[in-house]
Amino acid sequence: MRINPNSEHTIQANFFDWVELHKRAYPELDLFYAIPNSAKRGQYNGWLMKLTGTRRGVPDVHLPLPSRSGTFIGLWLEFKSEKGVVSPEQKQWIEKLRASGHCVEVVRSWHYAANITIEHLGLPLVKF
Repeated sequence: MRINPNSEHTIQANFFDWVELHKRAYPELDLFYAIPNSAKRGQYNGWLMKLTGTRRGVPDVHLPLPSRSGTFIGLWLEFKSEKGVVSPEQKQWIEKLRASGHCVEVVRSWHYAANITIEHLGLPLVKF
């Protein structure tokens, strides 16, 4: 199987490589987690996921920590390829989360995701 180096999944995986690289120095990074909304699953598993609370449009990654500035209560990242489009359900979630005090960003590179994280947490790392 060929992996597209510009796919959402590759960008997100590269971001989590960056998280792994820095979480020893900045343990708060270990609180990042992914929401598996876009995974392909069979009919039964899809039904079970929906039954147990999976929601269409929820952003891909969450960091349940407030921003260092106190402006935001959490950070959500929606990974998209360069040509990826935000769905109507994703737009609704982004609006609701922002209205609730969260920082939500659509990111198209792992560098941008890292920079948003550095800014959100006030980490003493150089931005890309």
